[in-house]
Amino acid sequence: MNFQPVNETENQSEQIESRVRTRKRRGRGFRRILLLLAAFVLGLFSYNLIAVMKFLDKANQNQFSKIGNSVAASEWDGQERVNVLMLGVDNRDKDSSPRSDSMMLVSIDPKTNTAALMSIMRDTYVTVPGHGKNKINQAFSIGGPSLAVKTVEDFLQIPVHYYVVTDFHGFEGIVDAIGGVDINVEIPMKHVDDGVYDINLKKGLQHLSGREALQYVRYRGDITADFARTDRQRKLVKAVLAEMKTPLTLVRFPSMLKEAESYVQTNMTATDLMRLSTDLLALDQSSMNAVQVPPNELLTETYNAIGESILQPDVKGVQKFVRETLGEDGKPANSKSALAAGAGAGAGSRGNGGQGVSSGANSGAGSGSGTASLRTGTVTSGVNVRQGPGTNNPILTSAGQGDQVAILGETGGWYKVELQNGTVGYIFGEYVQVR
Repeated sequence: MNFQPVNETENQSEQIESRVRTRKRRGRGFRRILLLLAAFVLGLFSYNLIAVMKFLDKANQNQFSKIGNSVAASEWDGQERVNVLMLGVDNRDKDSSPRSDSMMLVSIDPKTNTAALMSIMRDTYVTVPGHGKNKINQAFSIGGPSLAVKTVEDFLQIPVHYYVVTDFHGFEGIVDAIGGVDINVEIPMKHVDDGVYDINLKKGLQHLSGREALQYVRYRGDITADFARTDRQRKLVKAVLAEMKTPLTLVRFPSMLKEAESYVQTNMTATDLMRLSTDLLALDQSSMNAVQVPPNELLTETYNAIGESILQPDVKGVQKFVRETLGEDGKPANSKSALAAGAGAGAGSRGNGGQGVSSGANSGAGSGSGTASLRTGTVTSGVNVRQGPGTNNPILTSAGQGDQVAILGETGGWYKVELQNGTVGYIFGEYVQVR
């Protein structure tokens, strides 16, 4: 029988004990890291929760209007689609009944992590409950957030669960608290206001502070005025939401609330705000559908009885458009255009005038030979598409920044174009970059 030397057996025992001690030390170190991480997350959550409570303590009491501050909004169970009406007011003069300078409806579906962002044109002429026909932005001035919510619900035929009102200071504070936003300013923007809120922005990609972002969304000195302005507002809100999804958001969240608490009014509770924040962070940003309400094809620019410029909506058409935007009434028809269909679409595509796109720059009767020789272009800024060349022609629809178009011809500085949905119309040449 062979026996191992005593020294060799002792050495093996010591090695085994050493490995066991090392594993224990590693296990204890890993547990410490987990505990520290858990403590950090819990502390951050508690810190954010305290910040939310402090914010709402003020935001639930702030009053931008003398009346209508108690809003009986629709209840939300946290699972179904939720709609939030965002109202921006110009309260520089401390007006007791300011009009809502901007109105946006954010609709979030927690089940699909998708959202829609709808700019409601402020001159839209609607029925204000109990007050007859008026511009929709007058509802806030007449009856505060309560009447504004009711007016939007009746007009669009969807529930509004929450509202948020802010002014210039609140907007600036929120943007500054997230560290600013990157925006490609489409054109030079200059406007003399009151010496404090003058607008002076250069063209091009830049990082905007809160004050500069406010200039960007307020400017309406371009050809399409308020239409272009609401397009910029949607663009900036999407940029802010994207910035809020960065890891630094959790750290910045309390300071963001502190900056805005004196300039924001809402009917949300702490639970509501935390649930909505979670839903926002989970959003698929690329799927956010940003639209104008009413869309250009469902409105008429006209005047009311006292000579005010108004936008007369096709109410039933707008309601159907909103349902389609939210995916609640089937999907809108997605007709292929010359641009989207590619070469070889022998029958041509149909626009509003019933004409198809043939080869070259001509629009034929629908028997074209494809799109191989078509020029294409990119829309450089939100712009109206008109029935003919010139601003005196009716608006057919609008094209957004980055939209691709097929160039069918050119007349007096206007391009005849076909959009991806098949609409054929005219866009002023300054707004199309031809490739």
